[in-house]
This record gives sequence, C-alpha cells and structure tokens, in this order.
Amino acid sequence: AAPETAFAWTLLASVVLAALAICRLLNLIMAAVPSEIKQGTVVGMGLLLAFIGMKDCGMVVANEDTFVMLGPLFSNRHALLVMAE
Repeated sequence: AAPETAFAWTLLASVVLAALAICRLLNLIMAAVPSEIKQGTVVGMGLLLAFIGMKDCGMVVANEDTFVMLGPLFSNRHALLVMAE
C-alpha cells in the first residue's frame, strides 16, 4: 500500500480515538478489555521494536527457508554495539 493510504488510515484512527475520548466512551471500552490483553499488546509491540532494531543493525537477516536467521554476530560492528551497552 502507498504511504498516503497508511497516513490516511492513521489520521482516521486518531480522529475516531479523539472522538471516543471526548465522549468518555474510551474509558468504558478500555475498562472492558482484560489487563492480560493490554499487557500482551505492550509486550508484542516491544518485541516488534526489538526485532526491527536487530534487523537494522544486521543481527537478524533474511532467509528464504525460515524467513529470518541470525546474522554475523561476531563482526566488528556488533562488538561495538555490545560494548556500547
């Protein structure tokens, strides 16, 4: 999909959430969602961000058979990343 489509859907979702917040319906909806679902969503987003970071630094690379695999972990670039932590 084009970036314009993604921006349009993001804008629409933001407007809907703002309208729900103004009408106080967002609190009712959030109270109906179990805390396990909320925690699972946060963990899932964290894992996605960690995966994107590992892909960007080359720790995870593409593989035709398994979709992803570990990249060269013992390169100079990764040694600097570990030492920076």
